[in-house]
Amino acid sequence: MAIDIIRQPLEDVANSLNDEQKARFAAGTAAVADRERQANAVAPTCAGSPATIDRSVDQIDQSVQPTDAQRGALGDMKQAFGQAASDLDAHCPTSVPLTPFGRLEAIGSRLDATWRAVLSIQVALANFETKLSDEQRMRFDNMSFASR
Repeated sequence: MAIDIIRQPLEDVANSLNDEQKARFAAGTAAVADRERQANAVAPTCAGSPATIDRSVDQIDQSVQPTDAQRGALGDMKQAFGQAASDLDAHCPTSVPLTPFGRLEAIGSRLDATWRAVLSIQVALANFETKLSDEQRMRFDNMSFASR
């Protein structure tokens, strides 16, 4: 929604420019894109690695100690994590688009992939959590992933 809010005013400004202003605007955005490209040259991948996903699922497994009946939901959760990471990687820009509109589209695509990833992980986590006992749920709720 934010991208849609920004797109029209950006188009209006671009359409209102004369040829000289358009040339300066293009030169300025090219310089910004070059700086971003240089910064991205050392940027890490967008999604988590399979090892990170495995480590997170292993932490949950060790903390919660799921029963055999709960293992299917744990597997579904691991699969959701992997699919979310793959979708994020698929929408990870490999380079910075040269135009403001190209960058806006790349941002929109990335935000959409992030939203889908969050939703799929939320569903998988909620499904897993419904299968836990009160004691397991308390251990699950007390886990901390942010520092790892």
